[in-house]
Amino acid sequence: MAVPIASLTANEIGQESIQNFLPIIILSVLIVAPSFAIGSSTLGHKVTKSTGKDIVEVSPFYGIIIALLTASLLLLASFTKGIPTSLVQLNGAEFIALSISKNGFIDI
Repeated sequence: MAVPIASLTANEIGQESIQNFLPIIILSVLIVAPSFAIGSSTLGHKVTKSTGKDIVEVSPFYGIIIALLTASLLLLASFTKGIPTSLVQLNGAEFIALSISKNGFIDI
């Protein structure tokens, strides 16, 4: 999420400031990452409860696997192709994939 914000910011300032792109990325990460952490920790308990219990029961092992897959796909899409990818959509897709792998297509 921070890379597209940094890219948009660099485009707004113009080509003469392209040497300042690294500080823009660092500042974007320092602003966006804590915002995500605060938002998910204060407002995300309902979503976490429904995806962790109502869709499929998630053990700590599967939770770690889902977190690693989400982080890997998000970083891969953002850094290699510059595609802004939604963390929530990736997490939801991985919970659905876990549910399908455990229960099959019938329970969806």
